[in-house]
Amino acid sequence: MLGPSFSLPRRTPRRIPALHAPGVAFALGVALILACNDNGYEKDDDQFREDVIWCEEAVARLERCCPSFDGMKIECNYFFSRSEGCSSTTTRRTSPALDEDESRCVIDTSCDALVERGVCERAAAGGDARSSVVTVDHSSSTSGFVGGTSSGMTSGSGTSSQRGPVCP
Repeated sequence: MLGPSFSLPRRTPRRIPALHAPGVAFALGVALILACNDNGYEKDDDQFREDVIWCEEAVARLERCCPSFDGMKIECNYFFSRSEGCSSTTTRRTSPALDEDESRCVIDTSCDALVERGVCERAAAGGDARSSVVTVDHSSSTSGFVGGTSSGMTSGSGTSSQRGPVCP
């Protein structure tokens, strides 16, 4: 007879509690996307505004009055957009190359005066639409004033294209 039977205790694999990491990560990802999407998105690209129409009329006059003037190089478009994300707001604005006052000046000035005063050359050189992009970072609770309105911002950045007046 064999001696007493001795057996080692049976090892069962240690069960690790089920981690819900994939589900939790997915839910957090969806929440972040929903929180950071452009809830505050605004857009305006109305081309029937007065400044756009005045600009187009002025360009037509410059084409009639100025030798070899290429009106296709003058941008008379308008565009505005504003989007708010998780920590910043970005505003983009594009205005016609000629504002209403400049356009009225061109329309009210004789062809000879437009040529003599160099308006044709300035208009041809300044044909790009006036545009700006401003991004404001809201990642801090510090408040400041931006454009006359209160805003929680730590930094702002932007680009702008500016030029001198075309007319007179």
